[in-house]
Amino acid sequence: MKVNVLAASFYPAVIYGGPILSVLGQCKALADLDVDVRVITTNANGEEKLNVSVDRFIDIQPRLAVIYYNDTVIGRFSASMAASTPNGASNCISCSDTKRSARSPPNMTQHA
Repeated sequence: MKVNVLAASFYPAVIYGGPILSVLGQCKALADLDVDVRVITTNANGEEKLNVSVDRFIDIQPRLAVIYYNDTVIGRFSASMAASTPNGASNCISCSDTKRSARSPPNMTQHA
């Protein structure tokens, strides 16, 4: 199974508190269950930007990779993330549109 996670911000952007760590924990748990997880996010970190490579996937652990896009400060919008999402997730179906297994967390996208 493959899962894409779209998030406005992601670890190590801990300035936003618990949700960042919750999403990281969910992603790691899925990867530990042999699910291929790809996180699509920005380098947003409050008023700062994360010091991470952008526009390429970075392996966090086996089966878990993150791609950070440059956060454009205007309304917390990333033009490069928006432009690439149709290509990166073109074969995905929203979990809300499909029957989820008990292990599938909400607010994630599953590959068909």
